[in-house]
Amino acid sequence: MSISGSLEDVAVGDVIQFIHLGKRTGTLELERDGEQARFGFHDGSLIAARSPGAPRLGELLLADGRIDAATLETAMARQAAGGGQRSLGRLLLEAGAIDNPTLQSTVRRQLELAVEKVLSWDRGNFDFALDELRPIDDIGMATTDFLPEEELPANVVLLEAARIFDERDRHGHPLGVAEATEAAIDSLIEEPQPAGAAGPGIRVLTPDRELFHALRDGLIGRARLRRVALGRASEPGGPDDSDILLVDTRANALDPEALSLLGAAQVDSRLVVLVDSAEGLQAAYRSGAAAAVPGQTETVLACLLNLLSAPATERRTLPPISDTGVRRLQRVFGELRSGLASATVALNLMQLVSESFERALLLLVKRQRLAALGAFGTAADGRPLAVAARRLELAPEGLLAQAIATSRVHTARFAEAGLPATLASALGSPRNDEIVVFPVAGTERVIAVVYADNGDLAQPLRDVDLLEVATAQVGIAFENELLRRQLGRSAS
Repeated sequence: MSISGSLEDVAVGDVIQFIHLGKRTGTLELERDGEQARFGFHDGSLIAARSPGAPRLGELLLADGRIDAATLETAMARQAAGGGQRSLGRLLLEAGAIDNPTLQSTVRRQLELAVEKVLSWDRGNFDFALDELRPIDDIGMATTDFLPEEELPANVVLLEAARIFDERDRHGHPLGVAEATEAAIDSLIEEPQPAGAAGPGIRVLTPDRELFHALRDGLIGRARLRRVALGRASEPGGPDDSDILLVDTRANALDPEALSLLGAAQVDSRLVVLVDSAEGLQAAYRSGAAAAVPGQTETVLACLLNLLSAPATERRTLPPISDTGVRRLQRVFGELRSGLASATVALNLMQLVSESFERALLLLVKRQRLAALGAFGTAADGRPLAVAARRLELAPEGLLAQAIATSRVHTARFAEAGLPATLASALGSPRNDEIVVFPVAGTERVIAVVYADNGDLAQPLRDVDLLEVATAQVGIAFENELLRRQLGRSAS
């Protein structure tokens, strides 16, 4: 199955979140103005990447003086002789040219740089082939050559890439990865606990040492504060830590996009966000913060003490239940509450639809036109529907127009649905001749519609009521995201 769409409607970071949070395996391909990038994922972890302008593993190892040109040529020759089935990193490791820590750190740097190169792409197309790992490059692993310790959670890569991208924008030139990472760790280094420190741990991400010391002293005997770097903040806390994570966004210490990514990575934590503006307050709550407060010591202490006295949050924890349909709905609702970008939720909606139907097409409503945003399944000519529908724009007619006008789900026979001729030709009639159209409605209008059928399968339509509820919930979040993007473009 393949899901594709336009980068004008779905940001690169949103797509990577979708893959990471769903622990999905597959290949993500991006295209912009003739440039192409490709990323391989295994259970939500980024394992291989290739982006225009990003260095390859061999180039990084050469630049760092870890290997010489002759060693690289020998390893590449061995790789070619083996048909490309072994990764360059594994071959260098087996030859004793590098050790495992060197390989781990260099692969991580390459992945971060590859993501950073495409993070700002706001036009072009994406295509994610689920459960299909295609050849990527020499930097990671072949599909038959997985090294579990080399897999890197995609949200961690994304956070670090966002920080590198932000540093480049601020300084007007890219910083070296090692230089930038060491500077970040130096400024956020964990400090020893003072005498009398006791209680559950609270992780703190802030460059403000003075505030950190004041908070630490104010919580002596009640909690232990420890500073963490950005990469560590996105990881689960230790066994002695509470579920509280204090994040300082004042003076643009962490931008809204990175905060949103951090919130998505810490769905089981209570985020306390320090803010210094109305915009920061809004960004905090959009990211799922339990509290957003100014950086005044007394205020922050009162907030932390209140959370420490309250039971751990159940705001994002859903009780185990046996009903499969309700559990699938809970996944969508949980992601809405977690503060994820709504475009990511739309991708998860398509994943939900794929569990009930053989093919589907998500169409964005643009004034009097419909534009294809994502798809899965097979078109009438045998191509993936995502490919056949790419750049498809059409006027709403028949069942599509009815769903938009009434904001209600409609079912019909394919021949009687009155679909636009271009769409009907691309789809071809499903075997059982039954189709359904779901409106994705916002507060005032329909934002998108989902066409679905069972393709070559003879089975009847199912789960229509369940998906009607899911699309209704996604609609409002989707509308908010589109509005945010429009405002952002207007401001720029």
